[in-house]
Amino acid sequence: ADSSNHRVQVLREDGSFVRCFGSIGAGDGMFMVLDSVSVGGDGTIVSLDFDGRVQVFDPVGKFLRRVGSKGTGPGNFSQPLGVAVGAGGEILVADC
Repeated sequence: ADSSNHRVQVLREDGSFVRCFGSIGAGDGMFMVLDSVSVGGDGTIVSLDFDGRVQVFDPVGKFLRRVGSKGTGPGNFSQPLGVAVGAGGEILVADC
């Protein structure tokens, strides 16, 4: 997560640059202070940004969908702190 530049950077194990995606904004595939990124076993990329948006991308960074929204009910996030992808592809959001 490259928070200051509002993008996800993909790097090789040795740290060399592969690609990046995203830009500043509130639209699909855009970020407002990116907080957390996780990658699923199938390469799916899940991101969480400062305003509580959880977004799902394919392995090359193409936007697929948005998950959840601000709020306190089921599927809503009050103050999300991190995101992970479970072994079965579940999206796990740490919310306080």
